[in-house]
Amino acid sequence: MNKHAGKARIGVMALLAAAAFAIVGLHSSSGHANPTPTPTPTPAGPLLCVTDGYTNALTAYPAASAGNAAPIATITGLSSPQGVALDSSGNIYVANDNPASVVVYAAGSTGAAAPIATISGSNTGLLTPLGVALDSSGNIYVTDAGDNLCDGTASVFVYPAGSTGDAAPSATISGPPSVTKLCYPMGITLDSSGSIYVADENGVLVYPAGSKGDAAPIATIPAYGANDGLTYPMDIALDSSGNIYVTAYYFGGVLVYPAGTNGDVAPSAQIPNYGANDGLLWPYGIAVDSSGSIYVADNYTASVFVYPAGSNGDVAPVRTIGGPQTGLHAPMYVAIQPQTATPTATATPTATATATATPTATATATATATATATNTATATATPTATATVTATATATPTATATATATATPTATATATATPTATPTTSMLVTASLAFGNEPVGDTVTKNLTVENTGRTNSLVISSAIPSDSEYAVSGTGTCGAIPVTVAPKTSCTLGVAFTPNTLGAHSATLLINDNTATSPQHVTLSGTGTVDMTVTPASEAFGSVKDGSKSTKSITVHNYQTNSVSLSESFSGTNAGDFSVTGGTCSSTLAAKTGCTLIVTFAPTVVGAESATLTVTDSPDPLGPYHVSLTTTGLK
Repeated sequence: MNKHAGKARIGVMALLAAAAFAIVGLHSSSGHANPTPTPTPTPAGPLLCVTDGYTNALTAYPAASAGNAAPIATITGLSSPQGVALDSSGNIYVANDNPASVVVYAAGSTGAAAPIATISGSNTGLLTPLGVALDSSGNIYVTDAGDNLCDGTASVFVYPAGSTGDAAPSATISGPPSVTKLCYPMGITLDSSGSIYVADENGVLVYPAGSKGDAAPIATIPAYGANDGLTYPMDIALDSSGNIYVTAYYFGGVLVYPAGTNGDVAPSAQIPNYGANDGLLWPYGIAVDSSGSIYVADNYTASVFVYPAGSNGDVAPVRTIGGPQTGLHAPMYVAIQPQTATPTATATPTATATATATPTATATATATATATATNTATATATPTATATVTATATATPTATATATATATPTATATATATPTATPTTSMLVTASLAFGNEPVGDTVTKNLTVENTGRTNSLVISSAIPSDSEYAVSGTGTCGAIPVTVAPKTSCTLGVAFTPNTLGAHSATLLINDNTATSPQHVTLSGTGTVDMTVTPASEAFGSVKDGSKSTKSITVHNYQTNSVSLSESFSGTNAGDFSVTGGTCSSTLAAKTGCTLIVTFAPTVVGAESATLTVTDSPDPLGPYHVSLTTTGLK
């Protein structure tokens, strides 16, 4: 979303304050103050808006919110709300899937507020609007998946600022997928020059400003490339330097590509999903504010995570908005109100003063550190040699003590005590095993190497016990089943299996008990459980369908496991009888690492809103079954 120039920060803050007062029903003309006014604790700064596919609502928070924060506004009355954008005045633009429309709410709207504009009708071209963005002139850009079949009906529509009603777009990018590359476009944003960036099922697509017709993208980052890590891109954002941020829903997390990236290029940064610290599982929407902070809506954890600018790797968020008071259930898209950076110039004198002090501190620190390091290193070297001599001297009385003990008892106990007191064997073992990402319910086995470094006695491993039941010593490998005996100066491998039963990171320690002085040995185990099956999209709107007519949508099922699964589907809900599976490539069995489609047909038998739930069941699968929300309207 572009930043709108020419507005002072104080002006934006005044607008936000006015909006907050409007939300709680305060009117300046009343002359009465609320005894506990809501706006008082509200942090200054831009608004954060989130659409939710479960509640069919939009919630708004101060962007600085954290924890179980209640929204300052909740807009209801939406149906399958998708993308969201804000202008600098705080007006809210929402792509609404059913009926296909773009609705605009005034700053401060809440509850069942009436929109100030609605773009809807046959002239608009809208069928399945998903993403929305604004340029610096207020023109409205909308991604539309068409009939969801990747058959050339997917489009990017551009409407003039202030459009409402059955308005025709001023420009449309649409045409054969072989040319436009559009298949299932979702998130959309623009850079300062007006170039259009789209997150599509085919990858990241970039079109020059003013594109229309069957325009080809001038740059692409392909989905499922060998290097770019991009799988199922959902949403897209840019920072002030033009770096490209993309959410990859099931695998990938948040991927960052340098400005101008084109082709199958590795990301410059990544916040992975299923990490131990970052909290991401199914990242959906993304926004980047003027300071570079990254806001990510996670569809699975019902949270919005905020990461500092420049984040890379499995980093913990600096803030998380989540909890029952937030109203979040299945957050989808996020948007930050555009802000200007006018006060930045004021900070220049302060920075200059700080820079002046830096050389003094640096010079002093360098001299001290150098002198200290030299003396310390010299002093340390001397006792190191002494420590070695001491250890050698200690070893001699140990041997004498052992001989005395052996002379006294004649029983078998002497033989057992000898290796305990003075081990005559030693070992090396792999320090850690990393299993990487593995679909839940699937099993992967890796080997760790055990080496008997002793020259005389055999190494005996009596047990190997992992601290997490998702790991197990498999009995594969060359060591065989435990207990294991390893001859002197030889090695073998122990097989360790990882079978995740939940999503997310799983860390454990394998404890190996043996007859060395260092027993037990500790091996670090790590792996991440990932989705084993996906059914997308999670919700589908069929629009308005006349009695006697039909409407079809395509649902994609993908099996990520290394084994085949059995498949079945069913419908439930108020109008289940009006929906049916009438085609597609899915059968009763879905092979490993493959996908298929279900064609769902709606034929209305009643007039008015209808809904049902499609349930896809697969086996084996600890995470199933999977549900798709279906909505539509029957007409006479």
